[in-house]
Amino acid sequence: MYKPRNRELTLEEKIRQLLEGWRPRFNSPANDSVVVSAVKAENAESREDILRIIDRLGDERNIIYAPAVSAALRVAKARHPRYNFDSYGAEKRVLDKAEEWKFDLTSVVDLSDTMEWIIGIEHVPLSAFGKQSQQQQAAAEQRQRLLASIKGDKSTYPAWSGRHGKIIDIDAASLDSKTNEELAQIEHEVSNLRRQMGMSREQQKETLHQFANRNRVGYDDRGNKIVGFENRPQVDSLGGAAAKPYSDNPTASPIAARVDIRSYQANAKVDYNGPHGANQAANDPFISPATGVELTKKEAYQLAKNDLPLFRKLTKKDPNRLNRILGVN
Repeated sequence: MYKPRNRELTLEEKIRQLLEGWRPRFNSPANDSVVVSAVKAENAESREDILRIIDRLGDERNIIYAPAVSAALRVAKARHPRYNFDSYGAEKRVLDKAEEWKFDLTSVVDLSDTMEWIIGIEHVPLSAFGKQSQQQQAAAEQRQRLLASIKGDKSTYPAWSGRHGKIIDIDAASLDSKTNEELAQIEHEVSNLRRQMGMSREQQKETLHQFANRNRVGYDDRGNKIVGFENRPQVDSLGGAAAKPYSDNPTASPIAARVDIRSYQANAKVDYNGPHGANQAANDPFISPATGVELTKKEAYQLAKNDLPLFRKLTKKDPNRLNRILGVN
């Protein structure tokens, strides 16, 4: 019987066999002409050289996945919505591992299982949905931590009430409508309040002193507002409106140690040399005409008893200065 001689495959037939048997992920007739052109341009003949060209074309995205592989990849990705497998590198990693395990590249289950394994041992970037879910989870965990810190094991939490003038208990149910930012502020206030409640009376007193120092308000001789005891002017004069220190020690608490302001050199005798000094004394009702210095406490009380109109004039002109002279806090 006659046996026909084996016919040598054409280049097109050889490439088709290689795509079907060796590179099934690129097994699409649309790729044949692209691979043939590249093989001819490089004069490649061996199977290894042709497969290398196919791989390079795939990495360069010059050829496409087989339609069945592309469809399976799309569905498998949808099963892992929190992770982003859309990059070519991620897809290649999945297909390489599936081929290594002899999985069917057109099987959604096989590709999905491969993705699950990669997620468990490698870093896979999150998708937009995954990032949003992560943020929501972090916010929920933060909220639980804040609520636990505020409430503890109780259904109420302490809060200072200015209207009641004392610490009161607030129903923790009111926290449900608060945002995380509001809960963080409440948690900070409650933590400070609980810390202060555990202090001794002396510690609480010192805390109040420090708070008062930080929030003390005054004005310099130019009318500029000054907030904070440490920022007060250090030079005083009778002619200015600078805030006077409360003790010889410039760092002492204005509440813990108050002294007589008249002990300062700022109350030195007014100079009467020349018309300017005379006008200053004549126009300042707080300067005693008899002594040429600021009224003393005794002199101020005598005015109240013996010269009520002048005393009322002083109260209207500068009540703060009069209170200072009288020693009224």
